[in-house]
Amino acid sequence: MVVALLAWQGSQKDSIEGKMPQQDVNFTAKVDGNAVELASPNLKDGAPTVEIFEDFSCPHCAELNEADQGDVRQALNDGRLKVRYNFLNFLDRKGPASSTREAGAAMAVANTGNAKAFWNYHDYLMEEQATVVNQWGNEELGKAASAYDLDGSVVDSIKNGEAEKLGEEVGKANGDELTKRIQTVSSPVVFVDGKQYQIKAGPDGKPKSWVSDVVK
Repeated sequence: MVVALLAWQGSQKDSIEGKMPQQDVNFTAKVDGNAVELASPNLKDGAPTVEIFEDFSCPHCAELNEADQGDVRQALNDGRLKVRYNFLNFLDRKGPASSTREAGAAMAVANTGNAKAFWNYHDYLMEEQATVVNQWGNEELGKAASAYDLDGSVVDSIKNGEAEKLGEEVGKANGDELTKRIQTVSSPVVFVDGKQYQIKAGPDGKPKSWVSDVVK
């Protein structure tokens, strides 16, 4: 009986659901237009609004997320920053693929208003980009979402591909918006209070966290 229980616990940890992070957050999440907006209920006066245009299949986006996610989470928790994630899908060269699927799934999670779920889901998709892009489909994305306290209909919408349609719409709309602003679509692109921020590189050539430049 004990052996069976240990085996079951081990299988849970090895499952997609068991691998999903569970960091607590002290901010809210909502979908606003084609963006996911994160902000503290106690947002400080004058706190900057940062827009991040990113593609879930973009390696540089994953590197930026690795560099800034700890700083972003802290600044959001402290009410010193508002962040808007704008998902792109331009790297799906031959029609809807991983970028679109992940954008749709992330939007579906954000639509629930569960900030903890969105934060951790988004972070994992970026952190484990190589695995997710190359090996995950809608079924796996849905299993990952089921690690959080979400209604079953949300998970089902990801698994059955319904959320993917939202990913197409959002990806196109954000691509069009980015083209209006900078005449091209690329990623990652960061705006601070409407002005483009030039992402800096560290000694290793990878993007550095922008938070200390923006949050005072």
